Parts: sequence; structure tokens; C-alpha cells
Amino acid sequence: MTDTKIPKLLLLDTDVEQIKRLLNDKALENNQYCRMLREEVLKGKIVAKEQLPANVITMHSKIKVLDLEDGDTSTYTLVYPWETDVDSGKISIFAPIGTALLGYRQNDIIDWKVPGGIAKFKILEVNQP
Repeated sequence: MTDTKIPKLLLLDTDVEQIKRLLNDKALENNQYCRMLREEVLKGKIVAKEQLPANVITMHSKIKVLDLEDGDTSTYTLVYPWETDVDSGKISIFAPIGTALLGYRQNDIIDWKVPGGIAKFKILEVNQP
């Protein structure tokens, strides 16, 4: 992953605990998106809720993003795999954009490899749960 500003990812300690449990599932060990998520978690700084700024994306955050290629905006809620509901904008942490968003902040610009190439987007809004 590349990012224009290379911000330090901030990850909520309780989110990391749950994500690590998921990543230890043997059925998922060869999943490419799990590997990408594992790499992202290793890069992040883990903090307690009291230390987490309100503009950082956590699990269950509602996020508005701007696709810098086509100008479209989308709103997502970042969820665990069993909570995924694409029709209501709930995207899994294992989806490429879900992995890309975790730990970043409002106004960050992110380049992320997706199945169709590279997506470049800006985080416009973050509402933590």
C-alpha cells in the first residue's frame, strides 16, 4: 500500500484483539485479503479508546469517501465478515476497501490495490460508533 502522507495507522486495542482472532482462523490463512489485513495491523499503533482521536476509522465507523478518479462519493460502515450487508453499505474488514480504511483518518488520501487495479480515494468523513 502507498499513501501520499504516510500517516501512522492508529488501531483501537479492542478491534485488534478481535481481528487477530479472525486472522488466526486456519481456514483463512491463504486468503490474500487476510494477508493484507495482517500487514496493516502490524504497521499500526495500538491505542486504548481514550487515546483515539474521533477522526480515526475503527470497526463499526461510518465513513464517507471520495473516489479521486471518478468523483463519486460512497458511504460505508466497516464491519466484521458476519455483519456484512453490501445493500446497506456494511463492508467487511476483509474487503480490499475495508482493509484499506482501518486506522486512517479523515482527510487522508489513500492508494490501494483492488481487483480492478489501484483505487485512490480521500476520506471525507468519519463517525465512530
